[in-house]
Amino acid sequence: MVALAAQKIEFQEAVSDEELMLAVQKGDREAFGQIVRRYQEDALRLAYHYVHNWEDARDLTQDAFVKVYSQANRYDAMQPFRPWFFRILVNHVLNHLSRKKKIRFSSIFRKQDGGQETNLLDGYVDDRQPEEDLLSRQLVWSALKKLPKNHRNVLILRELEGLPEQEVAQILGCSIGTVKSRLHYAKRKMRHLLAEELNK
Repeated sequence: MVALAAQKIEFQEAVSDEELMLAVQKGDREAFGQIVRRYQEDALRLAYHYVHNWEDARDLTQDAFVKVYSQANRYDAMQPFRPWFFRILVNHVLNHLSRKKKIRFSSIFRKQDGGQETNLLDGYVDDRQPEEDLLSRQLVWSALKKLPKNHRNVLILRELEGLPEQEVAQILGCSIGTVKSRLHYAKRKMRHLLAEELNK
């Protein structure tokens, strides 16, 4: 019995997202449950980066999965599932935020530069003003909320979530070149805004 259960789990893990969604389209709830189990942690974390509230993030994530199930017939199994799902989640979160008219972010964006992690605040933080003080004064939040939505989304997906540029492009429905240019602009604008805040 244990061997059969282990074999079933191994089989489920071997099935692709796209195959599971084909089963969901036929009304297979177990396949949908497998989709939820695969993506619930990543989805919850992504939603939290936008709303900075675990209860709201859980509700939004659950709503997104409901949308996946109710819109399953719209999914094209020839396309990868992951970007399709994250597009649903991001759009739902943004609609939620537009209704609340409030956006909060959970951390400072970091990036890998030649294998070494650097911080967007580098050059603006000294011994007299540690990062904790800057965060407590919400300087980063103040700068982020001034970014255009498209650039803010790229920063969250690429820098916070660490998604590949191709996947970010699929989620946001734009080209990889657009992702790169928006990311470049967003980082440059963030440095400018932070410099302005610190020089006030």
